[in-house]
Parts: sequence; structure tokens; C-alpha cells
Amino acid sequence: MPTTYSANLGLELIGTGEQSGTWGVTTNSNLGTLLEQSIAGYVTQAVTDGSPTVLTIPNGATGVARNMYLELTGALTAARVVEVPTNKKLYFIFNNTTGGFAVTVKVTGLTGVSVANGVKTILVSNGTDIVSGINLVGPTGPTGPTGPTGPTGPTGAQGPTGPTGAQGPIGFTGSRGDTGFVGSQGNTGFTGSAGFTGSVGNVGFTGSQGAQGPIGFTGSQGAQGPQGPIGFTGSAGSQGPQGTTGFTGSTGDIGFTGSIGFTGSAGAGFTGSRGDTGFVGSQGFNRVVSYANNSTFTVNTDTTDTATMIFTGASGTFTIANTTGSIAVTDGQRLMMRIQATNSQTLAFQAQFDGSTDLPLPTSLSGSSKVDYLGFVYNTTPGHWQLVAKNFGF
Repeated sequence: MPTTYSANLGLELIGTGEQSGTWGVTTNSNLGTLLEQSIAGYVTQAVTDGSPTVLTIPNGATGVARNMYLELTGALTAARVVEVPTNKKLYFIFNNTTGGFAVTVKVTGLTGVSVANGVKTILVSNGTDIVSGINLVGPTGPTGPTGPTGPTGPTGAQGPTGPTGAQGPIGFTGSRGDTGFVGSQGNTGFTGSAGFTGSVGNVGFTGSQGAQGPIGFTGSQGAQGPQGPIGFTGSAGSQGPQGTTGFTGSTGDIGFTGSIGFTGSAGAGFTGSRGDTGFVGSQGFNRVVSYANNSTFTVNTDTTDTATMIFTGASGTFTIANTTGSIAVTDGQRLMMRIQATNSQTLAFQAQFDGSTDLPLPTSLSGSSKVDYLGFVYNTTPGHWQLVAKNFGF
């Protein structure tokens, strides 16, 4: 008769005539190890802080679930489950885990019994699931008399003053009035390679040489701006008609010193190669607006000429978003961005921004708290901001 095993404790049952000369080993294992575990075994079992902890009673071999007393340990972050087999058996359970959570002891797929943290109890497997083996709830006793009211405790010490809230973002600079037209000055013809002449300011960016445009109109003499760099001499243009007298605008805020203009390439066309006359420092303005720390840089052109940001975020993608504003952007309008990133960033530009063959859009910022500059000019034909200057790593 072959060897079999008992249904509940998994003890090896030697068949008649089996294990001649070796049956003592099996008998000692049954009585001295497995049966001793089931009657007096005490084991400490760490409960997994996640999926159920599965305990077994293997046939003819030691197993945690065969022990009489299970002390459950481990650090828990939520209520957890210990699963035992259906073998009919008595369990003493001590939920000695940390974290203050209950542990449910059950058969897989059934309800079982929830043992609160710190509780010692007796459970039993009835062959189907785990049920309580005791009933510790006695009849409700009579309500005792109300004790005297204890003295009022001393007033607790005042808690520390909470931290001062972070300073709110700097408000937007009020929008300026439209710049008045210069009375008698007509449109200045473009001089081939001369850049925008502004008042002395940040070093300007040198653009690539453009093709010579058609002969420009020679307007009446405008106000003299500071001298710009010597540009390429274009072909002589015919004298255009005098422009109409423009409206005199109100005096704007004191302007910032404009950067040296972009140097265009020489070519046939507009009278001279001279670009648009730059902003005159004392009469123009530069609205410098500091934007809050954010991985998406969205500039409002109603209020901003130079947009600055100190970005302290972790390395990742920094997006230059399409500009916003209710006032239409004018052809040739300029926009400067000054970005200081604490960590390296991959640059992403939305559809409103263009690079060129000579000066493509950059793909990353310097990081390491270095200052990076980007200069754009608005072109109404495509309706895009076109990159004309880049200077990184200050």
C-alpha cells in the first residue's frame, strides 16, 4: 500500500510493508517535528505590505501554517491579508505589526476574520474558511455612576507662528498708450545692411545678409536717432513723396536703451540698406516683465517688450508658448526673451515661432543658472515671430 498523508496536518501515513528499515525517520518527522509544530509550534511571520502573504501546510514537510501560534510582524501602510489553506486547524493569532492596521486571515477567495492591530485571538479553519474560535463579548453590564468632573487642565502653550506666505507675483505693468506718429517724417527707406538704430543699449544681434529690396520712398526728415553701425551701401533710390503729417502721440515712459540693431545683408532694392529706425531711448519705452517660475513661457505682448524668467524646475522640457494679448501685434514689432534656468532644459517652440537656415531655433537652454537671450521680430505675412538673434551662456 503506497504512502498517503493526513487530510488536515499533512502527516505522512506509511503504507503496510512500506519503508522497511527507514520507517523510523518518517515516524520521528511526524511526531517530533510536524505534530509538535501543530500542537506547540510558535512562529514569527512577516506580513507583506502589498499582495497577500500566503502560508502553506505541505505534506510531510514543515510549513508556517502548521504552527499553532502565529505572531504577525512587519511595517504596514494599509490593511493587509494572510491566506492559509482549507485544512481544518486551530490558530492562535497575534497581530504585532506596526503602522496601526488590521490583518485579515482567510482562505483564498473567501471572507475570513479581520484581526485588529495589537490584538491576540483564536481562529479556526472549518474546512472552508477562517472563522472566530471564541466569543469574548459578554452581556452588557449596568451603567456606572457618572464620575465627578475633573479640574480644567492648564492652557496649552501657543503654537509657533506659521511661515510667511510666499510673495505673490509682480503685477503686470500697465499697458502704454499707442506711440504717436512723428509729424512730418515719412517712412525711412531701408539701407541695405544697416541694422535698427536704437538708443545705445544691449549689444544687438547680427542678422544674415538679406536680398536688396525695391527702391524705397524717401520721406521727409525724421527726428535724428543715435548713430548706428555703418551699413552696406545700397543702390540709390528715387525720391519718394513726402509723408503726411502724423499724429503726435503722448510722451511714452522713459525707454530702455535699445540693443544694437540686426545687420541685414546688402542687395538691390530699397533705398540704402538701412533698416527701420530703432526706438529712441528718451522717447520710447521697454516694458520689462518678469514672469513666474513655470515650464511653459507664455508672453503677453499687450504688456511686454522684454520677458524675463528665472526657472528653477528640474531638468525636462521648457516650452516657448504662442504669445497672448488683445492688441494686434504690428509688423516689425520686437520681442526679447531672457531666460535663466537652474538646470538643463530641452527647448520646445509652439507654431508661432520660426527659425531660419542661418539661425535655426535652438534645442536646449544652457542651464547651470546661466542667462540665455532670444530676439524675435514679428512678420505679419506668415503671422509668426521670426528668430533674428540668439546669445546664450551669460
